Amino acid sequence: MSQLIEEFEDVAQRELILQRDRLATLGTLSAGLAHEINNPLAYLLANLRFLSREIFDLKTQLETGRKSLADAEPLFEEWTKLLSESVEGLQQIGRLAKDMQGFARSNSNQEERFEMQEVIESALRIVWHELKNRVLLKKNFERLLPRLWGNPSQIQQVFINLLINAVQAINLPTGVLGKIEIVLSRKENGVLAVIQDNGPGIPAEHMDKLFDPFFTTKAFGKGTGLGLYICKQLVVRHGGYLRLESNSGQGTQAHVWLPAHTAVN
Repeated sequence: MSQLIEEFEDVAQRELILQRDRLATLGTLSAGLAHEINNPLAYLLANLRFLSREIFDLKTQLETGRKSLADAEPLFEEWTKLLSESVEGLQQIGRLAKDMQGFARSNSNQEERFEMQEVIESALRIVWHELKNRVLLKKNFERLLPRLWGNPSQIQQVFINLLINAVQAINLPTGVLGKIEIVLSRKENGVLAVIQDNGPGIPAEHMDKLFDPFFTTKAFGKGTGLGLYICKQLVVRHGGYLRLESNSGQGTQAHVWLPAHTAVN
């Protein structure tokens, strides 16, 4: 009985740490995410208000005979374009909401087949406001990669952490863009993702401590020291590996490898 209690406490502790890191990441991203939602929402509302006024004015002019339906044809083309932009804005908000729902999901036992590319694209949408004005992003994704098996929201959490670490590590002067490249390829019986940044790199004396819990080189209040520790735990839980390669002054590479899903169904 005591062994079962210890195992239960161990699992509960791991899940608590996982949720703590998610909440910390959400706190870091919250302001930018609100901005990403408010932008399309603002032009969506502006478009709908404009259309409402235009439709009312056209209705009045048609009723008074000042305009005919033929006169209104150019307006219909403009309105169609505005509606298309509004739909695109709603879809953008919907995609971000879905990505965030997946990230915040707490059910760590939910497993399914998934594609690494989709998880990375989802993570990029969530952190895009952190990247877009600070780095040039290059993606090199091999096509027709095998599907993986596991919890995609957990792997999404891995890439969100790695991407945030990469952009924060670059730390170039304002107006100077850094570079992040993501390479996705088949390796052995699985899929390998490599995130390369052109930051200052990691000092050699820190390399052996990177995956230690609560180890951080960030300023006080800027990091929990749990991000990389949790990332490695999640990747290992999925049967893969996470490795960091870096030389001071030459940037950092994060390697995430996960095995392919080999089931027939």
